[in-house]
Amino acid sequence: MIYIAAHAAYTGVIKMSKYEDVMKTLDEKMGNKDGLISLATITRSPNAEGKSSPSVRIVDAFYEDGAFYSVTYALSTKMQEIAKNPEVAVCFIDLDTVENFTASGIGENLGWVCDEKNAQIIPKVRAAFSAWYYQVNNEKDKNCCLLRVKMTKGLLNDPHKGIRTEIDFVNKNVFANFISGSWSTFADNNGSSINVKSENDEHTFSGTLVENGFVGANANVSGLIKKMSSLSFKVLGDGNSYSVMLPTNETNKCGGDHFRKVFKTTKDKIETITINIPEDLAQAGFGGQTNFVKKNIWGIQFQMIRLI
Repeated sequence: MIYIAAHAAYTGVIKMSKYEDVMKTLDEKMGNKDGLISLATITRSPNAEGKSSPSVRIVDAFYEDGAFYSVTYALSTKMQEIAKNPEVAVCFIDLDTVENFTASGIGENLGWVCDEKNAQIIPKVRAAFSAWYYQVNNEKDKNCCLLRVKMTKGLLNDPHKGIRTEIDFVNKNVFANFISGSWSTFADNNGSSINVKSENDEHTFSGTLVENGFVGANANVSGLIKKMSSLSFKVLGDGNSYSVMLPTNETNKCGGDHFRKVFKTTKDKIETITINIPEDLAQAGFGGQTNFVKKNIWGIQFQMIRLI
């Protein structure tokens, strides 16, 4: 999450615009195969302190379109726990890359595996589990059931690259951090100032701006931003104008005339600023024109300005 302020407080997130891209990534990593996931449920009985306790186990699961499917037994402990409290959590990890996916969701007993309503999904599950499926499952027993975990919120995390992508399966949105390293600041020599405070994924900017002055902050970015088609954030306005810029190798040669979007805030009003990349971006025109090359983005800048 990014907080931006200069005589104002900004609260917002950087949002990848294409939910479908992340869903495709999940399908490539987990789909069409037998995958082992951790499945956590809530025990039916409280502990000695009267509080609910988690219960977790490893299960074979088949992933498709935001849900995991597993064949199990209707009278098992986990299914009884899900019947009482359907809220569950799952975890998948790629042991080669350590990239991992965690999510919360709703568990549901879809009934007997041979029920007509499962006719479309169960052949895919059988195919994924074909190496052992009939050795451990007795489909003649109507307690042989299909469990579906439909995800509501998830996190795709690549710890080695420092990229975390939050997924809202309900509203079909994705949010990702892409700031790499620390922020640097810049200001005129006439008394303007800017301060940056960073904590976890939150970055707060504050300062002052003198007449005809300028202030701003710059950060390097991960490769994630090069895949975005838009970014958005919410602002609590102060009536001043701001620009968000995406510097590229090409604009460096134009005296820092970076591609930008300028937006004016309304005092004490919360607004959402959305920037379509590259449609909403333009150079100011003081340093020479060049083409916008998304793959050569090297940073992001927020700058407070006064429009004449």
